Amino acid sequence: MSDLKNKSIILFLIIIFYSCNKNSTENTIDINTSDISYDFSENFEVVNTVCLENDNRSILYSIDKIEKYEDKLFILNRFSNKEILVFDLKGTYLHNIGFSGEGPGGFGTPYDFNIVQDKIEVLTEGRIITYSINGTYLSSKRLALPAVRFLKISNNYAFVLGKKNKQLFITDENFKIINSFLEYSEFHSILPFSSFSNTDGQNLFIRNLDNTIYSIENDKIYKYSEFIFDKQANLSDADKSKIKINGSTRFLNKVSDKKIIYKYYFENQKLTVFSYLYNNSFYLVLRNKQTKKYKIINIDKTKNIYKNIKTFPVPVYLNENGNLICYVSLESEPDNKEINCPNTIDFLLLELRITNL
Repeated sequence: MSDLKNKSIILFLIIIFYSCNKNSTENTIDINTSDISYDFSENFEVVNTVCLENDNRSILYSIDKIEKYEDKLFILNRFSNKEILVFDLKGTYLHNIGFSGEGPGGFGTPYDFNIVQDKIEVLTEGRIITYSINGTYLSSKRLALPAVRFLKISNNYAFVLGKKNKQLFITDENFKIINSFLEYSEFHSILPFSSFSNTDGQNLFIRNLDNTIYSIENDKIYKYSEFIFDKQANLSDADKSKIKINGSTRFLNKVSDKKIIYKYYFENQKLTVFSYLYNNSFYLVLRNKQTKKYKIINIDKTKNIYKNIKTFPVPVYLNENGNLICYVSLESEPDNKEINCPNTIDFLLLELRITNL
């Protein structure tokens, strides 16, 4: 009886230990920024390029999200032409998902989309609209939360709000609120390129101007990792709350003496790729999660970019091969004769293999 009791106690302690470790910060990651690279060719190899077809059916003014599903690319333009366009992997336009306007299948501003089980769900003002993967309208469901990003997690949803007392809400599949997290502040009102990333089966939540990454598990969130730059303390929540967004760049100047994650964050099983802001310049960190090695690239001053492109390609996601998918706006390259795309093309996609990491 005593042995059984002792075994039960040991088992209980093991469970408590595992739970505490799971729910605490998984990693505190130190980044030393003394070694900065300025050469594109030393860090990347271009393994594939795609010229996105552009005609009167497929006009793209900007790219706000790309998701690859099977042999198709789904591309979101949130605010200009307010569309989700579908291309094949060679860049040929196939069709749209829904349309900008009223009526069944129409929407106002498509803030975000998810592809789940051969269906695509689109977040727009006050509703989630569901289509087949081929673009056929299926259903529409009202949403009371003023959400601007979302993620389907098993039978729940995670919603990111632009304005409210909390920033992250977890709901059931009928959008009934289960839990909410992270106090909303103007400091975090500017959203990153993507608010979510998935790695090793974990759904990560990323806030702009925050060096802490969160893991969403069921209806809870936990600190997943925290980045420490040059062993300096991160900006406190109290300091952040004092910084007001006023439509200018003054808030960036307020944090310019702190290195802080801004705009891009992508993670998969092998790599973490993110950008940070410092002294009004942008830097890209490429980190191998297995070896812990990393590189830092100054985005603003990078030279020897592919085909003499003037500006650093915009990162959009890490693909299944661990390569970084970026785009280049060809409007900014009107005199570049090295880019082998038709004159009517506005966007070039690059698949970059990260080298020597």
